[in-house]
Amino acid sequence: MNQFKIIHTSDWHLGKKLFKVERIEEHILFLNWLRDYILNEKINLLIIAGDIFDIPTPSNQAQKAFHDFIFSLRNIPNFQTLIIPGNHDSPSLFEIPKDFFKENNAFIYPQLEKDLTKNNHYIETPFGTLGIKLLPYFRNFELINHINQGSFPDVESFFRHFFTNWDKEAQHKILISHHGFGQYSVAGSEHAIHLSGIDHFPTSWLERNFDYVALGHIHKRQVISQTPPAVYCGSPIPLRFGESNQKFIYEVGLSSQGITYQDKEVPNSKKLIQLKCSIEDLDSNLEKFKKKFQISKGYLEVQVTTDRPLAGVADKIRDELKDTGFELLSFIPKFQSSKTEIKSIDQISKTSLEDLFKDYYKTKYSEEIIPPTLLESFTDLLNEVRDED
Repeated sequence: MNQFKIIHTSDWHLGKKLFKVERIEEHILFLNWLRDYILNEKINLLIIAGDIFDIPTPSNQAQKAFHDFIFSLRNIPNFQTLIIPGNHDSPSLFEIPKDFFKENNAFIYPQLEKDLTKNNHYIETPFGTLGIKLLPYFRNFELINHINQGSFPDVESFFRHFFTNWDKEAQHKILISHHGFGQYSVAGSEHAIHLSGIDHFPTSWLERNFDYVALGHIHKRQVISQTPPAVYCGSPIPLRFGESNQKFIYEVGLSSQGITYQDKEVPNSKKLIQLKCSIEDLDSNLEKFKKKFQISKGYLEVQVTTDRPLAGVADKIRDELKDTGFELLSFIPKFQSSKTEIKSIDQISKTSLEDLFKDYYKTKYSEEIIPPTLLESFTDLLNEVRDED
């Protein structure tokens, strides 16, 4: 064996929906690809750094996909899986089937234990003992209890103790965590999480303590520190419009020379594409889009700027997409307001509701005359309210 091979992945968010559209098909394709990668590349350890599910009470379909995946790895020789929950996961959900995971060479570390050495995991490799410290997502009250029980003066002293507290000698050391570390860049769909009194773990707390830090929570792939390498691998599929469609896992290699790491791109089964243009340029942009992505599948969000109300545009876009592999999930008109005189409160109080409505329409849609049918409907509504009073 030239290397002891490790895969680092996180933030699967099984059960995630996008505008009520299920993403389970994409997730299962990813899990099948990951299983085949593990088999073909003879991987020894899989690290899942949190947010396996999208919500604490995932659907049966999402749980089945996860358990089927773990079961599919059961017969791989010299292989095991390490799992921590993230802020989207329920730790208790992993406690119930703990025996199932253990029987299939998967080990769950659902919380910060009272005895911190129980968050250590050891693997004997041809290159010495690999010590792995597991830091799942935790709530502030859990941290405060640990600090108070251990008589630590502050958060920093507690974690410096945790990061250096090993009950067994290890030649190589890895930290797995689901939290904010260093100056990371968000993808936009992550929930904010905070430590007691600080926004994130400074990377200086990690120095000289680990050979590799496998992080979860941030959906955008990034390396936030080189000494030691502290890596957010990102989510395996794009979770919202605006995210990059290029997604990755990390392969970590342990050898007699130490630890190396490199990203591996995950095949993209469906793309999330944003199309932004003016209403005047919509037709030409749709044609360019269809030519560029004619052999791709995915979902489309269209944002158009306009100075007037739009009717039937979303249906027109759907018709344009009928012979493509894309589905319109979101249509967002962005109105350009014209400059108008700002009325004082005194002027507003002396203006009728009908005239205020006309002013609002002119400001929002840059049109001098409100459509008669719209004004008639507004007037009928006002009369109905007045009659009730």
